[in-house]
Amino acid sequence: MTWHGTYELVVAGTGAAAFAAAVTAAHEGMTVLMLESTDRWGGSTAMSGGGLAAQQPSDATGSGW
Repeated sequence: MTWHGTYELVVAGTGAAAFAAAVTAAHEGMTVLMLESTDRWGGSTAMSGGGLAAQQPSDATGSGW
């Protein structure tokens, strides 16, 4: 397979951060190529089911968190 292309940004992965970077760059007029190594888009973001794990460490108590 021979393929030639020129892009200003190449994004590895299709998770939330990757899409944010790609969309922002495209909005700013850059040419973007997104690559995904699996047969599904979304990366670990899709695998998480949209959940968020956030913990407050004990040493942060009283620090305004």
